[in-house]
Amino acid sequence: MQSLLTTLLITDSVLIIIAVMMQPSKQQDALSALGWVNGPIRAHQVPGL
Repeated sequence: MQSLLTTLLITDSVLIIIAVMMQPSKQQDALSALGWVNGPIRAHQVPGL
């Protein structure tokens, strides 16, 4: 019984990893990633400094 549960756990883990790796990337390129990082930083700057 324990080996069956271990096998099911490993199989499910592999399937979850494959499903996560197949998801499309939310950031298309490095420029959009930098824009996302710099956006909140610029929003907190005090005007006139």
